[in-house]
Amino acid sequence: MPEEEKKQPERKTRQDRLKEKEPRPKEKTENAPKEEKPDFREAKTPDPLMNPHRKDKRKKAVPDVPLRTLGNYFALGLARLYSFLLIFVGLCLDGSKNSLRGQDNLFYLLATSLGRRERVPGVTGMVVLALVACYISLLTFALGYEYRFFKRKNKKPFSLLPLAVYFLSVFLCLFLSIGIGILFQSPRTKENIVPLLTFIGNSIAVSLLVYCFLALLIGAILLSVIALFKLVTKKKVAEPIDDEVKDNDVSSDRKKLPSDKEEGKDAAKEGSLASALGGVGGVGSIEDAPVKDRERVFPGLSRIDKRYSGVKKHDSHVVPHLTLSDLVVQFRNYLAKEEKLYYSLNDLRTFVSGRCVSHFSILQGRSGTGKSSLPRYFCKFIGGEVVFLPVQATWRDKSSLLGYFNDFSKTYNETDCLLKLYEANYNPDKIYRFVLDERNISRVEYYFADFLSTLEYPSDQWKIRVYQLPYGFNPPLRLAEGKIKISKNAYFVGTANQDESTFAIADKVYDRSVTMDFNGRNDPFAVEEEVKTLPLTNTQLVSLLADAVKNPDYRLSSEDRKKFDSVANYIADSFSVAYGNRILNQRENFVPAFVGCGGKKEDALDYVLSEKIVRKLQGRFEDYVRPSLEEVDQMLTNLYGSKEFPLTRRRIKERIKKL
Repeated sequence: MPEEEKKQPERKTRQDRLKEKEPRPKEKTENAPKEEKPDFREAKTPDPLMNPHRKDKRKKAVPDVPLRTLGNYFALGLARLYSFLLIFVGLCLDGSKNSLRGQDNLFYLLATSLGRRERVPGVTGMVVLALVACYISLLTFALGYEYRFFKRKNKKPFSLLPLAVYFLSVFLCLFLSIGIGILFQSPRTKENIVPLLTFIGNSIAVSLLVYCFLALLIGAILLSVIALFKLVTKKKVAEPIDDEVKDNDVSSDRKKLPSDKEEGKDAAKEGSLASALGGVGGVGSIEDAPVKDRERVFPGLSRIDKRYSGVKKHDSHVVPHLTLSDLVVQFRNYLAKEEKLYYSLNDLRTFVSGRCVSHFSILQGRSGTGKSSLPRYFCKFIGGEVVFLPVQATWRDKSSLLGYFNDFSKTYNETDCLLKLYEANYNPDKIYRFVLDERNISRVEYYFADFLSTLEYPSDQWKIRVYQLPYGFNPPLRLAEGKIKISKNAYFVGTANQDESTFAIADKVYDRSVTMDFNGRNDPFAVEEEVKTLPLTNTQLVSLLADAVKNPDYRLSSEDRKKFDSVANYIADSFSVAYGNRILNQRENFVPAFVGCGGKKEDALDYVLSEKIVRKLQGRFEDYVRPSLEEVDQMLTNLYGSKEFPLTRRRIKERIKKL
């Protein structure tokens, strides 16, 4: 009873402490002796089989030791090679008529020089020799497996038990190879068994001698090749550089080097590219990186540098008396007569004047409406170049467009986009259109994010980093600091299908681009006059658009801005949509360019209101949406009449139908 009374309060205190989960106060732990925590493992019945020595051994065990290693496979391969050699030597030493010409071969002469006599083992002897060859490989595998097995069990591989197992394996292999062969010998007499054993011994001795000779010969050849390779590599690194080349490269490359901060951020990438340069002395100075290394790392860009090396810049061809209106009309007639493609004048005006808004366009709509054909034949019409880039669902970053450094091949994987962007810098008057076909099959804001941000800067800052170059590397001529420059003659066009297999395009992408919808069908028309291509340079196109933007007759008046702002501000306030400086700047440049192409101010404002403001109302299903949209329609009628702003009115009606 006394013992039970002492234990009860302890159990009660323990239970209360567990229920309340209160930590032990610091005063008790500092002043009073530490209370020992109950060890529930001690309450269990002790295992009589467990002892401390066995427990320590378990802790030292290494269960992750593999049973087979690369060394095992290598030894097994050597054993198999010797087995094949043994059988071949046996056939050569056979003195019978069925041998590999027994009296004249090299192995037979080698055996006779060693004092070996000719033996005729017969079929049984060759079978026994084949069994010996097979069990040499088997013995090698067994010994390697057993050695790794004992290592895995944390036992000494050369203790008594492992040695007994090894001996048993050797005995079994010898018995299976020779003993079974002798059992099949008939009759089993001394006259038959002795020649058999002599033949096997001669074959083993000669094959072992040849095997060692071949191993020494191949090893000597490999060592000689390695030494010669190291000698040649060392001489290449130590080769002096001409003073003139050295001075020019050093002066030019030091200006192109990245800053210390940038260099420190991408130190890991630098090491990968530095290993590709092949320098033994590391990447510590400019002299350590020969000029030819850039041809190995950037082969495509280096070829472009060579192609345009020494080529003088030609004078730009100017088409006399050309206007934007004439350009649009001639292009439309060319499409209709030569390509059997029909577009409205306003669509072509938007396509041409969109250059004043952004270098990036989005052509979206149903399949087969001519989205991909428009940029293709425009470049054909003016003598430009179009580059089609089919977008893949796996595109996640800029490397899908600009490539990446391959650590395996030690070269940069150059894409078509990178090569043509690089080439565009050598041809500033030639228009390049980069068509991202089905661009919304992957998220645009992922793989095209760097381009969207860069194109927002002033044109002299249109540079995207391709790769962080190591210090001392001499890059291609127009890849300074590892950055590719986007020239003014490079334009990006993205086609987008609207179906379940594509992603929705974010508003920030729409805001930074010129969007065109191809959902309708244009009626065919006949063209009687002669049509021909019109060679147009980027310089002349930019000049025509700049003159239109500066023309006071084409620009918006204060009254035009007031009427448009009243509608736009109402939409922005009613629906809480963004209507900021970017859209205002796009409006001021797009409207005069559109008018210069032969259009009206109202049609240009209709495009801006529809594509830049009303488009943002997609996905709005609140109760106030319908009456607010009807109010916008009524405001357009009061300000511009019932026949103007057809694009905005159609988009409003489509939005109301979905409510």
